[in-house]
Amino acid sequence: MATRSVEIGPAGRRVAENLATHRKRLGLDQRELARRVTDEFGRPMTASIISKIEKGDRRVDVDDLVALAAALGVSPVTLMLPDRDSGEPVLITSERSVPWEQAWRWATGESPLPGSDLSAQAFLGANRPYEESVSREAKRFVALRVPERPYRLTVRGFTDRPDSVDLRIGDIPVRLDEGEEPPWPR
Repeated sequence: MATRSVEIGPAGRRVAENLATHRKRLGLDQRELARRVTDEFGRPMTASIISKIEKGDRRVDVDDLVALAAALGVSPVTLMLPDRDSGEPVLITSERSVPWEQAWRWATGESPLPGSDLSAQAFLGANRPYEESVSREAKRFVALRVPERPYRLTVRGFTDRPDSVDLRIGDIPVRLDEGEEPPWPR
């Protein structure tokens, strides 16, 4: 039975364009990028394969995408989305487009696509599991500097840099807003 090839969609076409752009930005030819992907990241690839990808003649699977992104020093999302806002909606699938900023926020796990049933907090919990580490880091930082004192710590914010940190040492409240230095020595 003959198999039908699946057409490359909008994300695949963007990967083709962005692959060439980022390769040239680094001053690499297709042969050198293929060597990097193969030797440094263990994904066998030839210059011919990279040429076919850049021309849109070959689809990129997930393993290719990750290895190519690593070899170019970018995240896989950087190869999948436009790097500048053209003012036009971004096609994320053949049937769905969203504004450029929303495409990036969704792809980087910051917020769900418009119309999603997920709350922002549920989306963040599913897509940014490392966020809890910010709270743990803050607690460790405080515990080392406020030994043997009762304290309560609350970290607010959904990014890897919290919006604010509320700390109560005994009866003394301390609030640190983003970018503010703590009032104790480091």
